[in-house]
Amino acid sequence: MAFDYGSIDLGIRNPFKQEGAIKTIRGVITTGLGTLLLITAAATIKEDSISGWIYALIGLSILGKGLYLTGSGITKMLRFFVGRSAPVSLAQNYNLSQKITSTKEQEELNKNKEQYAYSEDSLTDMLIGRKINTIEEPEGLLSNLIHTLFPSLTYMPNPIRNKAQTIISAWVKTAIAIISYGLVSFMTLAGFTGETGAYFFPVYSGVLAAYLLIIWFNAGKPINRKADKSIESLGFLFLLKAFANPILLPVITGAIFQKLLTSNIVKLSNIDKFFDLAPDVLISTYIFAILTGALLVTIPCAIMLKKRIQSSEPYVEVSEFRDNWQESIHPREIFINLDNLVMADRRYKEVPNRIYKDLNPMLDEQTEGKGIFKGEMIQEIQPRVKKVELGKAFKGARL
Repeated sequence: MAFDYGSIDLGIRNPFKQEGAIKTIRGVITTGLGTLLLITAAATIKEDSISGWIYALIGLSILGKGLYLTGSGITKMLRFFVGRSAPVSLAQNYNLSQKITSTKEQEELNKNKEQYAYSEDSLTDMLIGRKINTIEEPEGLLSNLIHTLFPSLTYMPNPIRNKAQTIISAWVKTAIAIISYGLVSFMTLAGFTGETGAYFFPVYSGVLAAYLLIIWFNAGKPINRKADKSIESLGFLFLLKAFANPILLPVITGAIFQKLLTSNIVKLSNIDKFFDLAPDVLISTYIFAILTGALLVTIPCAIMLKKRIQSSEPYVEVSEFRDNWQESIHPREIFINLDNLVMADRRYKEVPNRIYKDLNPMLDEQTEGKGIFKGEMIQEIQPRVKKVELGKAFKGARL
């Protein structure tokens, strides 16, 4: 952002400094682990070339990730440059003095595959039609359940609503996965899947651990700058699949291998040898670790969400106020005076107003100084930064 209007400070401080410091520490540790693996690879490759190359490949990937994290973290800690055009306009800015800034703004939004939050028509629709298009209705069984239990969540910004729904849906998926695993255990160990069922029970345990890992990796993605307005719907079909798959999967798998055993294509002795060669991994330890980590992450998120909801006093009632003003002047002078005298006094730190709908006056003069005139404009002054104090508990949980 360019400092188009001099050195006047908008009062926006670097909000990424703490995150950058933590990211840098994480990057340094990751870089060290990658370096350690490369040293181990160099010492191992002479004795066991396969293990050595595996160490080297993993070490290089971890080292690359560590260097990326370190550089990204340091960048976030540096000075936060804020130009006079920040924050981004709600819609396309048609101010004649802001053509270059508006073009750059649009290019930046397109580069990030994002668009303005509103259009001039949607702003007009809200202002004149007295609607609140910003607040979206929840969709799906789970989403409706969450907003029923926490009604104030409806008025939170979309990224916060989505993050809350993501974490809760992750726990729902986790609970269904564990229940499904219990059904698999019953079907397998009770003999419903044939004599081969018990052989493949460790595989099902590994699949559960991998599935839980995927669930919480997806839930752990940081809040996106783009305000998504939809969330995954967990309806009847999802529940049906979640419970049907664990019952059908071991039965089908057992039937297939029973057929292979009968045809002498596969022997039980070969299956035993395969599992003997497989590494001895304590799957239950991984499952416990994933669930513990998920709980430790959910607690501070719940604290932050509670504090954020408590601090919000949403006032979203629509209202209408129409005043009448009569003047015996030329209609064009109304808008000239409105722009130069009234709206100019409402600028914040002398930054030009954002014009979301440009004036295009239509004047149809008739006889005796009479006629028809209409015109429309939508203006917004420079937004101000408003700090929200949410208390020490919120700051601690966020850190």
